[in-house]
Amino acid sequence: MSRLSPSSIGSGAYAYCHIKKDGTYGDPPDAPTLDTRTAADVPAGHTAAHFAVRSEEIGHVDLDGGVNNFECTVKLNGKYYACGVDIFASPEAVCKGSFAWMGWMYLDATGWKKCEAIWERP
Repeated sequence: MSRLSPSSIGSGAYAYCHIKKDGTYGDPPDAPTLDTRTAADVPAGHTAAHFAVRSEEIGHVDLDGGVNNFECTVKLNGKYYACGVDIFASPEAVCKGSFAWMGWMYLDATGWKKCEAIWERP
């Protein structure tokens, strides 16, 4: 039986998997600056309270309802290891496996609110 050693496994790097405003996915090695937009860019029909906040950012809602900026993984030998979730082949697969909803959100006095989905689990 051969034993694995760090040199036989390879070295990994952090990859911060997230969705972008155009619906593509990123995996930078450092925590990303998330896309933002102002109320002027917000679609019609939103509440006055929403417009009072005047800014939104991309948010990711995990399977338990928690709000996140990204899913931090270790990228090793072309695969993404999301601790406590699974092993994935791409940033898109990480996000779709880790989150129930991704899109524009705003923060008011009571917490984060969903505004407009970019992707939602069927």
